[in-house]
Amino acid sequence: MRVICQIWRILKLTVAVIFVFGLFIAGYEAYNIAHYMKEEPVVTVKEQLIFPPHSEVKLSDLAEFENCIDKEVSSARWEDGGYEKLTIMSDGSSLIIGEKTGKLNVMIYARAHRKVFSREIQITIE
Repeated sequence: MRVICQIWRILKLTVAVIFVFGLFIAGYEAYNIAHYMKEEPVVTVKEQLIFPPHSEVKLSDLAEFENCIDKEVSSARWEDGGYEKLTIMSDGSSLIIGEKTGKLNVMIYARAHRKVFSREIQITIE
C-alpha cells in the first residue's frame, strides 16, 4: 500500500511539473506572437483615390500606416507605362502630378523592424 502511495505522489508531482512547464511554454509563445504582430507593418489603403491634375498627393492621402518605421512612395507610372509629368519627392513623402489625366499606378513601401510591405495602388487623375 505504501508503494502505491509513493507512486501516486510521484505521478502527481510529474503532472504538476509538466503543467508548469506547459504554462511557461504557452506564455513564451504568446509573447512571441504578440511581438511578431507588433512588428508587422499594417497598411490600410484609402477608398476613392481620385485627385485633380497639378496636385501633390501625400502618402497619408493614399493609405494609413501602423507599426511602420519607414514609409515612402517608391515609384509611380501611368497605366500606359509612361512616367511623364510625375515627380516623387526625394524623401518619398509625396508625389507631384502634372497636367496629365488618367489612371496612375503608385508603388508604396512600408517597413517595420523586421518586415517589409510593398503594394501597388491605382489612383485616378481627373
